[in-house]
Amino acid sequence: MRIFSKIKVEIAKKLLTTPIKIPLFGPFKYFEKKMATQFEHLAPLVSVAKLNNKYFTTYSFKKNNSKKKKALVVHGWMSKSIYMVKIIDQLLQNNYDVIAVDLPGHGRSPGFSLNWSDSVDIILDLQKKYGPFDLALGHSYGGSMILNAVGIQTIVKKLGQSLKVKKVILIASPTQISTVVDIFSRNLALNEIEKSIFQKEIYLKSQIDLKDLDILHFERKAPTRIKYLCLHAENDKVVPYLDSKRLLKLRGRVVLKSQKKLGHLKILYAESVMQEISNFVRL
Repeated sequence: MRIFSKIKVEIAKKLLTTPIKIPLFGPFKYFEKKMATQFEHLAPLVSVAKLNNKYFTTYSFKKNNSKKKKALVVHGWMSKSIYMVKIIDQLLQNNYDVIAVDLPGHGRSPGFSLNWSDSVDIILDLQKKYGPFDLALGHSYGGSMILNAVGIQTIVKKLGQSLKVKKVILIASPTQISTVVDIFSRNLALNEIEKSIFQKEIYLKSQIDLKDLDILHFERKAPTRIKYLCLHAENDKVVPYLDSKRLLKLRGRVVLKSQKKLGHLKILYAESVMQEISNFVRL
């Protein structure tokens, strides 16, 4: 492999596990402050825990009612829980207690690295401490990690547990890990040979075939009764809309709602999305 290609692959490997905190300015900074204010207004209980030598921050939102259910909310890559505030508020209005998390290296959680297995371990740890959950909701990377937590026992037998929920809401989420690899490969302009080497390096580190990290694969090996709601914009330039559409193969258990012209981030704040979430959780 040429030196330049080797450098590109090494960069891709590093970025795959390195969330970057980008400083915000101007209107973006104002928007984040607004979200943070709304988040604090909901008065979550905040705790910090350590797992696999990584710290993560948990936010517990309580709804005062006798028929409450529990929801887990997981943010996307290079994101944080405060960006999920409108969705959290929507779930609270629908009588759910909510547990949200800042994964290591995100939001208030310190750290400089995060891989998919640590993310899954944290989700399963949250289930142990705060569950069982009736609903799990994730945006982008967060949704993908929820799916991996649902199916992880099919490929890591010794783990002995998986995420047990009745409903899953995916917002602009990859439904197979190969999509995540495709995104990083595209962003770094890896050619087919470089991409193949990148995939091989990931396999050597994890000892898991990327093709197995796919919710359709999980459902074939160990079928569940989970009902899925997929919310995805057809103009999403980060995660392809087709990633959600392919879940329709789980006949009768998937509702796919296309969101017009909302892209990858605006979808988190659209009233149409809030209404779809409410409709789904009330079923």
